[in-house]
Amino acid sequence: MASTLIVDQLQKTGGSTTALTLPTSNASANEFLKNDGAGALSWAEAGGGLITYTVYTGTSHTWSKSVNSPSKIIVELQAAGGSGSYGSSGANASSGSGGGYVRKLISDLSSITSGTISIGIPGAGQTSPNSAGNDAGNTTWVDGVNTLTAGGGKAGANSGYGQAVGGTATGGDFMIVGGIGAGNSKRGGDSYLGYPGMPLWTGEHTNGTPMGYGAGSGGSYGVASADGGSGIVIVWEYK
Repeated sequence: MASTLIVDQLQKTGGSTTALTLPTSNASANEFLKNDGAGALSWAEAGGGLITYTVYTGTSHTWSKSVNSPSKIIVELQAAGGSGSYGSSGANASSGSGGGYVRKLISDLSSITSGTISIGIPGAGQTSPNSAGNDAGNTTWVDGVNTLTAGGGKAGANSGYGQAVGGTATGGDFMIVGGIGAGNSKRGGDSYLGYPGMPLWTGEHTNGTPMGYGAGSGGSYGVASADGGSGIVIVWEYK
């Protein structure tokens, strides 16, 4: 026959150990007993650690706190890259710049229930001769408390000596402006998460497409330029 022991304190027989006073309430799921050092026990959540991470690509998304109930998150934004120009001669080949990068630790989620994510599209490759490339759109995170913006990369100019400034970065703890898109048939601007496209021209380099995320495409002549690198958002969730 089973028996029940009902106590409000625990103490080892003999010695000088402090009596442990049990909590007066029931525990919630996954809680453990914590000692305050003076013998009072209370229920507490397990220590912090990574729960999961989610990668967002495409255009529009919503992150929801209620799915995993984290106590803190790290948000990373990498904006897309701009595209290079399409020139009819080497003097008119300028590359697109890289998109900005933003990282933010959000340690207080008490008034945050969700985050709205918008990922700007990359600069489209230029198909019309003697024309500048195209800008990329900004990538943003908005949660009602924080606004993070990674600026899209800029277009390579219709000039061999133009330089496309890198995408901006605002609102984060750690921010990197995108790499400059160089003129005079040089490679595109790099990004924190990507490698730029090379200059592109008929009979020589045949692929000005950037690798990874967010870098600019190379300027071209005699052939259309490639698209800039795509943007991406990563959300890391912690207990």
